[in-house]
Amino acid sequence: MLTVDGSGEYESTVIWKVRDGNFEPILSMYPSYGSLGLLYEWTTHGLGLGRLEGPGKAMGLAPYGERSKYYDKLREFVKVDPEGDEPYAILVNGKKVKTKNWDKWGSIYTYVAENVIGGKSLNWNPRGELSKDAANVAWGLYANPTPGSTTTHG
Repeated sequence: MLTVDGSGEYESTVIWKVRDGNFEPILSMYPSYGSLGLLYEWTTHGLGLGRLEGPGKAMGLAPYGERSKYYDKLREFVKVDPEGDEPYAILVNGKKVKTKNWDKWGSIYTYVAENVIGGKSLNWNPRGELSKDAANVAWGLYANPTPGSTTTHG
């Protein structure tokens, strides 16, 4: 089982082995090593969906999107490495993000979100007509980043 959170109480990502109702953590990632939850939170904020409820709303928007430039941009910032010490890393300028300074986290994820969206926010009204761009950003957030795969989850 996989849990992903913005920052969690301690870990932002945990992979669990579950057997007979017993949970055993296999891998734990602290937010200082990168957080998919924070990436989703800041990117959905740029969609005008809000930071806290935005990821859930984007999950509902994702099935209306498709692979696009937004997905391709996200792949520049998220490196999946199932053979490494961590299953993924957030990259900025090609380097893994690692910071223990909470003040810098927002600026890192804002930077990524702005580069994916193409500015501080996408020009659309979340309470208005469906935006193909917003749906495509949401699809990109929830798409499987494994090369060659186009399945979505969420």
